[in-house]
This record gives sequence, C-alpha cells and structure tokens, in this order.
Amino acid sequence: MVGCALILIERDGCYLWQRRAWDDADSPGCLDFAAGGGIEEGESALAAAQRELWEELGVCAAALRALGAYRLANEPCHVFLADWPAQMELGAEVAETVALTLDELRRLPGAALHPQLCAWLALQPQNAHNLVE
Repeated sequence: MVGCALILIERDGCYLWQRRAWDDADSPGCLDFAAGGGIEEGESALAAAQRELWEELGVCAAALRALGAYRLANEPCHVFLADWPAQMELGAEVAETVALTLDELRRLPGAALHPQLCAWLALQPQNAHNLVE
C-alpha cells in the first residue's frame, strides 16, 4: 500500500460521513470520510478513490475533484470531493452513513472519529463551514 485515498461527499454545506462497521478491526463504530482506503501498488490515487467509492458505497463512475494531499495519522492521503449520489448500497465495512455539517462534526468527541478524519478536521480553519465555497 502506498498511501490512501479519502472521499468527501457534499451537498449544500452538508457532508456525508460513514460510520465504520462495528466489527471492523480499525476504529469500529467511528465516523470516517464517506469512503476511503489504501492505494495499491501501481494504482493512482484517483483510481483508488473510485474503487473505494464502489466497494464501500456502491457508487460507480462518480466525478471526483482532487482537494489536496495531506499527511494524516502518519500516512500520505489524497482527499477527493464527489457529488452526493442518487443511490447508495453500503458495503460490509460501513454500518451506516450520517449527514453532518463541519460544525456538527467538530462538536463530536475526537474518540468518535477515525484518526485520519480527526487529523484532517484539525487542519481545517475553525471558521470554515463549507470547503467547496
């Protein structure tokens, strides 16, 4: 694995977050990016993001916009933005999806968030309400 691809899904200032499956080995039950996962050897970050969208949310061929590269929880991560899908089919790694604004997400205790999401959120300006304005 050569880093990770993370996907934000936004509509009108509200973001879609996934709650990781309760039996997941990594941060069970924590809120996380809408989708995301490792970039395989020889795979581009964009291809990994598209694959993860399909595996975790059943969303195919979504247009993705690169938002930047970060080092989150000691791992290189590429963050992408996708449009809100008309339909989703949650994969086994996802317990549910939750729609929250950035302000609502900030009010949650850090222990409720996946470490990469917590690290990314700490990098965002406190007065940022919508990252795509």
